[in-house]
Amino acid sequence: FGDLVQTPPIRTGLRKRHPDARVHLIVKKRFRRVAELLPGVDVVHEIDGDALARAMCEPGTPLLEPYRKVSAIVDQLSAIDFDLLLNFTHSRSSGVLLSLLRARRTVGFTLDRAGQRRVDDSWLIHMGTLVRARRLFRLNLVDVYLGAAGLLGCGERLCVEIPPAARRLAMSLLN
Repeated sequence: FGDLVQTPPIRTGLRKRHPDARVHLIVKKRFRRVAELLPGVDVVHEIDGDALARAMCEPGTPLLEPYRKVSAIVDQLSAIDFDLLLNFTHSRSSGVLLSLLRARRTVGFTLDRAGQRRVDDSWLIHMGTLVRARRLFRLNLVDVYLGAAGLLGCGERLCVEIPPAARRLAMSLLN
């Protein structure tokens, strides 16, 4: 969830740099409503990420179960011709997904051929080395993500889009 809410500056920065691009966001089912509040998103793809993570990590899960779940997600998304895939989620399941989807370019956490976590971006490598010493890390994660996306200094800020119905409800409660 934290990774998701820290990414609006990346999406809006990408939108400024590539105004005709379509921005897709792949989120766990339980985060869809939050994802719909974030600016700069054209399409939200909902996956059962929790079931995928359980299938990949729980001992005793039949070997084919994780494969079936990943395969279904990849089949659903493989029809999309992605130019760039960004993965700022640190989970193994998101790394598997990014590794299996085709894109002209990927940035973020993936897996190598041996199934080990792989990070090629220097911003994300730097973050990974300092995550255990967070109090020494003077950059905000948003800055690291902007650097990894090649958007550092683009001037974008964290924000959400409040739907008109939510604004009306808030005003009625305040009056």
